[in-house]
Amino acid sequence: MAKAEALTPLEFWKIHEALLSHNTTYSDLWYFLYHAPLKIGDVLTLTYADIENGRIRADAKRGTRALALNEAALSVITKRRKRYPQDLYLFQSHSNRVKAQPKAITIIAFNAALRQAAAKVTTKNVSSQSARKTRAMQLLNQGADLEFISVMLNHHDAAYTRAWLGGDEEKIKAA
Repeated sequence: MAKAEALTPLEFWKIHEALLSHNTTYSDLWYFLYHAPLKIGDVLTLTYADIENGRIRADAKRGTRALALNEAALSVITKRRKRYPQDLYLFQSHSNRVKAQPKAITIIAFNAALRQAAAKVTTKNVSSQSARKTRAMQLLNQGADLEFISVMLNHHDAAYTRAWLGGDEEKIKAA
C-alpha cells in the first residue's frame, strides 16, 4: 500500500472544493483533519459530548487526555452543530440507509470520495492522512520545530514524526 503524500496548498484547496461540490460533510472532515490533532479513526468516532471548552476528550493508549483545538477546527464544529443540531456525531452520516439510527460516516465512504476528488487535482497518492501530512510539511517548511509539529499532530515523540514524514529534516524541508 502506497503511503499518503503531502500536498501543495493549492492541491489541498482544490480537493477541498471538489469535496464541497460533492458533500459538505466530506469537505468539513477534510478541513477538520488538516487542523485537528487526531487521526481519521479518532475523528470519525467523535461525538459532540466529547468536545468541551475548545478541547476534545480523547481516550487512547496513553490514557484520557484533553486535546486543544485551534480556531479553524472549532469553526467546523460550530458550523456543523448549527447545521445539524440533532446529530450525535460530529461527522454523522445523513444517508437514507442509516437515518433510523445515528451513525458516523465511514472511512471507506470518505476515502472513496477523497480519491475521486483528488483524481481531478493530482496524481499523488491521497488519503485521509494527506491532510495532516500537508499541514505538518507546510509548518516544517515555514520553519516550525519538529518537536512543535510532533505535539500538534499528537505524536508521542519527534522521532516518530520524522519517520512519519518520510525521513530526515533536510530531505523533508526540501520537499
